Amino acid sequence: MTHRDKNENQLITQAVNAHGIFFKKAVREKLEAMRGLFILGEEYPVPYLEGASIDLLIEFRTNYRRYVLPIECKRGYTATKRWVFFTEPEGRSAKMMYVFEGNESGIDTTDRFRLKEVPICLEGIEIDLSKLRGDSYKAANPDPIWKAGIQMCRASLGFLTQEIEQRKGRDISPQDYENNFRLFPLLLTNAPLSVCELEQGSVEILTGNHKGEIATRNVPYLVLLYPFTPSHDSPDPRRRAEGELKDRYVEPIERGYHFKEGIMVVNSDHIDQFFDLLRATA
Repeated sequence: MTHRDKNENQLITQAVNAHGIFFKKAVREKLEAMRGLFILGEEYPVPYLEGASIDLLIEFRTNYRRYVLPIECKRGYTATKRWVFFTEPEGRSAKMMYVFEGNESGIDTTDRFRLKEVPICLEGIEIDLSKLRGDSYKAANPDPIWKAGIQMCRASLGFLTQEIEQRKGRDISPQDYENNFRLFPLLLTNAPLSVCELEQGSVEILTGNHKGEIATRNVPYLVLLYPFTPSHDSPDPRRRAEGELKDRYVEPIERGYHFKEGIMVVNSDHIDQFFDLLRATA
């Protein structure tokens, strides 16, 4: 069917299909059917920097913990897109989530996910396999993942700001399950995910090229440690939510890990598997 043969509704459908709105709707429908999961809002507004919105804000409950998760939905526009991430080499504990217990707030680390063999990564790049036969430079683009990370951090820290303000002056019991939760951002994509663990000496320092082929493995999910850095003059709710870190000198090596934001990246085919993982990490 040519463009001229299509009616107005068919053309509108085609136009909307070119964006990610329908993908978000499909994600919401999937989540609404899951046990222990509640939708708190869609296009949820939060006040941070110039302002932001959260595609979906959800609450997820296990037998032991309550989570509030800002979700960003990112659809790979073509079936040939792949997201390739590079693991962090240090194996150190890094900040993953914010914890609210009573009137106290603090952080939890990537350790619980690392113990479940979830890859911890530093950066990623989108590969369009359809372009590999032409200009390889144009086939790889880090911008989609980088921009998604910025959106996620603004949304998540915006909700963190809201929560801190809402708790001011209120006496909340640490045993009050309804008001205590853990917060971290969740990036859902239909792009297949893979990780690469570079071996020592595998990259030539003269050319910056990898020697031979890189080895990747497909994964259902991973943690991306994202270096989100708002301007110096911007209010930063992280300093008020990091417990003991705000009261002591933090060594430079520790800053490099704790001042990044942990983003859980999940392939949309593995949503059930991810929430099973979250139940198991309680």
